[in-house]
Amino acid sequence: EQDNVYEIKNIAVQHKRQGYGKKMLQYIFHYYQKVCHTLLVGTGNSPLTIPFYEHCGFTYSHTVKNFFIEHYEKPIFECGIQLVDMIYLKKQLSVPLKKVGQKTLVEKLAFFLIKLIFLAKR
Repeated sequence: EQDNVYEIKNIAVQHKRQGYGKKMLQYIFHYYQKVCHTLLVGTGNSPLTIPFYEHCGFTYSHTVKNFFIEHYEKPIFECGIQLVDMIYLKKQLSVPLKKVGQKTLVEKLAFFLIKLIFLAKR
């Protein structure tokens, strides 16, 4: 891993196509633009997730071949397609001014998710 390159892991929303995922990513972009120069996200080769991330400004970075076959016992399917390779996408943010630890990113994202869930239930 490189300094000031962060990876978003396990991001999901229950109510799709209502803007929650995009808002969540916009919050992350805004919050980390001063401490992170590159965000990475890994996903399967799915017609749902890749266009979503591209719409949010991510571009292709690299592929990890056979990731889902080597790391999961059972096959994973999305939209009728078996996920095989992990596709990484990246988004360039501002030049970092200070370093924030990976734990802080996870804690802040968890807080934001809890806040979103609370607001959605209102």
